[in-house]
Amino acid sequence: MNATMNCMTEAQWGRLFVALGQVPAIDVAMNLDRRETRALHELAMKGADAAQRRFLHYGDGDKLDALDLAQKLGIDPQTAEIKPALTDEELARDAAQDRFDRYLDDLAHAGE
Repeated sequence: MNATMNCMTEAQWGRLFVALGQVPAIDVAMNLDRRETRALHELAMKGADAAQRRFLHYGDGDKLDALDLAQKLGIDPQTAEIKPALTDEELARDAAQDRFDRYLDDLAHAGE
């Protein structure tokens, strides 16, 4: 994470902060706790302010929070691209795979 933090430019940080403010609410609700949601809000406000004033004020703590949140929300820090939310079909497929994996685990441990 430190390598990413040190090699990003000011423009990349600005785009990442703006991208954090554009994450769909459902992704925030599904992936972040209360503290992380507050941090996301603060970083998004800094990103919006930077977009208007062309100046981004942040510290190392903000950078670490931004990288952590980007990872949890599926944002590429280098490009600030947001992965789209899963479709209902993809969610159903993932849920079915989870159930199947649990079933196999139960079978494997049944003889113990």
